[in-house]
Amino acid sequence: MPGVALAADEEAPQIQATSAAVMDVPTGRFVYELNADKRVPMASTTKVMTARVVLESGIDLQEQVTVPQLEIRWDEMDVGLKPGQRLSVDLLLEALLVASGGDAAKTLAAEVAGSEQAFVELMNQEAEELGLDDTHYANSHGLDAGGHYTTARDLTELTRVEMEDERFAAYVATRQVSVPQQDAPALKVDNTNKLMLRNNWVTGGKTGYTSGAGYCLVASGTYDGHEMIVTVLGAPDPETRNRDVVKLFKYGASLYQTWKSPAAGALVATATVPYSRLSLDIVQSKRFSVSIPPGAEVREEIDTPRTVSPPVARNETLGRVSYAVDGDPTDERALVADREIPVADWRSRLRYRLWRIWDTGRDALADAFLRAADPRAVFTPAF
Repeated sequence: MPGVALAADEEAPQIQATSAAVMDVPTGRFVYELNADKRVPMASTTKVMTARVVLESGIDLQEQVTVPQLEIRWDEMDVGLKPGQRLSVDLLLEALLVASGGDAAKTLAAEVAGSEQAFVELMNQEAEELGLDDTHYANSHGLDAGGHYTTARDLTELTRVEMEDERFAAYVATRQVSVPQQDAPALKVDNTNKLMLRNNWVTGGKTGYTSGAGYCLVASGTYDGHEMIVTVLGAPDPETRNRDVVKLFKYGASLYQTWKSPAAGALVATATVPYSRLSLDIVQSKRFSVSIPPGAEVREEIDTPRTVSPPVARNETLGRVSYAVDGDPTDERALVADREIPVADWRSRLRYRLWRIWDTGRDALADAFLRAADPRAVFTPAF
């Protein structure tokens, strides 16, 4: 492909997390991996899948749900829900993804599947259907438990899928949630994703922490014009975790390459023109360029006619060239005539026909001489 400019080599940053991954969202390509396939605890990043199962269940987001009897551990994040309290599914999802409420997770699980255990089965079925082979759930809230693990790769893949759901994307981009309390004023909680609160280019994500998982974050963002998802699992503290995520966004952005099509006016195809000895050049109308991650491929698909009938105006659109990055349609450009061709008058048509007769006859005469000169040829009189 023409016009590929490679990005300058950049050294990968040193980070303190157990595992990490950086994905280019448009193509789904991973541009950085650190122990990306290592199975580790995931803490409250679990709630990405919890939300997916709820949203995919088809439950009405305005449906009122009664909070059941809940067992809340002393070290569990909660938003103060009380048994018998009624809240909408929509508000419970806000509490789940913005405030990271474990009580919201358990309430939603019971409402959707009838029990925590049944809901977890749905979570694992969903993981299997998405091809998350190194992910398994033991609960809906993320507290450490046997058989509760994921990888940086799987969590990144899952988040990419979920960010395509506008409802999920809106929840994780919410900066503050107000949760009604049964016998007290509403509880206002800022998004646990402080990185998003401090940086406008961060568009969402989910945090997590347990003693076994360490500090975790899967974050989506558009840094320097590049849409990426960065996952960091097992960082020693929230500040280090956030610094590592920023480092990886910057590093990921530095790896992109610029691909350029031929410039405007470049020949792309030719077409024959009735009553004309000259073909018509079909040229690029405008250059196309795109920034792509390492290893990505840009393919062109050209659609132009083989024959063009006059009249044709200069720069008249005669076709299209479309571009796809890793098979995903990205953009297209018009292909245009490089010159004007008027309708041929009778004199032009006559000259063309005489030229064709002469040209055909000349070729036939030349062929006859060649055959006559060939000693192996058998001479057959024409009369």
